[in-house]
Amino acid sequence: MDLAVLVADGSMKAVFSSLLSRPKELQTRRFSYEILVHQHRDPGCYLRAHQFLREYSGDYAHALVIFDHEGCGREADSPSYVEEQVRLNLSRNGWGERAEAVVISPELEVWAWTKSAEIAKFVAWRGNIPLYKWLANQGHWPPHNEKPPRPKEALEAVFRKQRIPRTSSAYAELVSTMSLSGHTERAFDRFLKSLRAWFPQA
Repeated sequence: MDLAVLVADGSMKAVFSSLLSRPKELQTRRFSYEILVHQHRDPGCYLRAHQFLREYSGDYAHALVIFDHEGCGREADSPSYVEEQVRLNLSRNGWGERAEAVVISPELEVWAWTKSAEIAKFVAWRGNIPLYKWLANQGHWPPHNEKPPRPKEALEAVFRKQRIPRTSSAYAELVSTMSLSGHTERAFDRFLKSLRAWFPQA
């Protein structure tokens, strides 16, 4: 197959299943992939991704390891440094230059947040004020911040308000409705650049 993706939990698996099924919007060719989940979540991805994926190196053209910075055990180090350590370990364990790591800071839910109407539409927001202003009033989104500083808690607050269960399927459905353009996160850009380098459009 073309790509093995190792992620930290079921919510990530659902999100990346949704993202990778959209090659046209990712601006890649179609490619085959399998998404694997590390049983020890973010710390497992950081510490043992190279061990987990070693046996797959002959079966996949590329590997991508994706996990949250928060909770991985190396929060004192920059996401870029953590990525480089994982990439070097993969390189030394059968992958050479065929693998990359993406560390999301602080966590996956940050990719959901922009001041566009996408999340508001998904949750059927009917408040008297825009969703992001409601979040600001609730202390989840300071007006001077580009993103909520605690993106998971902000998303949980909205889901509770709208009585939407916070499940892996809800995450996947949300991602399926979102535009893939206009994101400014370093990790999202790294994710896209890796895929486009490996699987360029014809």
